[in-house]
Amino acid sequence: MPAFFRPLKNATVIDILAESPRFVAATISRGAEAVAGNPYSGFNICPYTCDDTSHINQCRLALADELGISPEQIVMPRQTHSPNVKIIDGPAEIDTLLHIDALVTSCRNIAIGINTADCVPVLLIDETAGAIAAVHSGWRGTVANIVSNTIDSMQALGALPQRIRAFIGPCIHQCCFETGRDVADLFPAEFVFENKSAKPHVDLPGVVVRQLADAGVCRTNIAESPCCSRCNPMKYCSARASGVDSARTFSFILLKN
Repeated sequence: MPAFFRPLKNATVIDILAESPRFVAATISRGAEAVAGNPYSGFNICPYTCDDTSHINQCRLALADELGISPEQIVMPRQTHSPNVKIIDGPAEIDTLLHIDALVTSCRNIAIGINTADCVPVLLIDETAGAIAAVHSGWRGTVANIVSNTIDSMQALGALPQRIRAFIGPCIHQCCFETGRDVADLFPAEFVFENKSAKPHVDLPGVVVRQLADAGVCRTNIAESPCCSRCNPMKYCSARASGVDSARTFSFILLKN
């Protein structure tokens, strides 16, 4: 996946997944301030973790300053591993976006994003329609095919699946996504890898790619980060590496003026 890196003022790094004069899609790494043994060090703007509010606000302000928008123009839902999608028409507070795991908009200068700590972040855009989406596709959301629900919502704004470009950010990969048999059996067999001496492993981003293609997104329009969050917990947040009480990786997409 084409990518480059841009430092923020607090030494965090924006990992650019894609950018044009019309949009930017990116993931925020933990940055140089990440410290081993401190699960909230580095960048974190997820307000429903146990992080200090002042740290969250500082990080949010730094990102807003970098993007040239106000902190209120960074919009994220209160995720609950649901298949629910919400179309928004402007800035919205997180407490108005409860039980939502994907956002869709056609608004300019609104950075819609989701928080992950091993789950799959999916950013979508149809530049012609001017429609974007940010999707949190954990294993439950993937089983419920939240990306298909999101593409349906984008079509309500004029998007066409064959025009949509998809960017899959850093997440847990097959090498580290070990599951119980009950979870593995929920996925197509070709994405489940057996190990005689251990639990099965699932290729979660691989399933998401298949779902995007099944929804009409051209394979050539799907770009995937090679980074496994569990293998790189000092760069990207990982609940499997640091525990559930830890920071989250923020992935966002923004339509420019």
